[in-house]
Amino acid sequence: MPAADSWGGHPRRVLLVAAYSAGPEPVLIEWQGNRFVRMTVAERNGSNSPVDYAENAKSDVVTKNSPPARELPPAILVFRDGRQQEINSYTIMNGTIFTRSDYWITGSWNQKIQIADLDVPATLRQNQQRGLNFNLPSSANEVIVRP
Repeated sequence: MPAADSWGGHPRRVLLVAAYSAGPEPVLIEWQGNRFVRMTVAERNGSNSPVDYAENAKSDVVTKNSPPARELPPAILVFRDGRQQEINSYTIMNGTIFTRSDYWITGSWNQKIQIADLDVPATLRQNQQRGLNFNLPSSANEVIVRP
């Protein structure tokens, strides 16, 4: 309830004017050439060239002189029934190994292999003999990825 004025008992009216705040201007970050470039929408729509906040990439020299990455040999899974399967890339999480599969052979693009179906000591031994470091998750919230 408005306060009464001391002059005549009429209530005072107070008008509050808030300044309009437009907020921060949107920023666009996009990949140009070999680096990320940051620009505002006004810079993108205007004729000015975008402000480049990225550092110059020095990795080109290293990439050209470095040898190509060697491809890892496939990991071997040994099942409890004795059969073996080679897998190249996989993800292990929640007790399951997810690997790519050949749709035309298996009818699926990926394959789920339960760790419980494996002979884990034999699997680790086979991969160690081949010089591969085949790791299994040490806890339920750990995920292992091999590209």
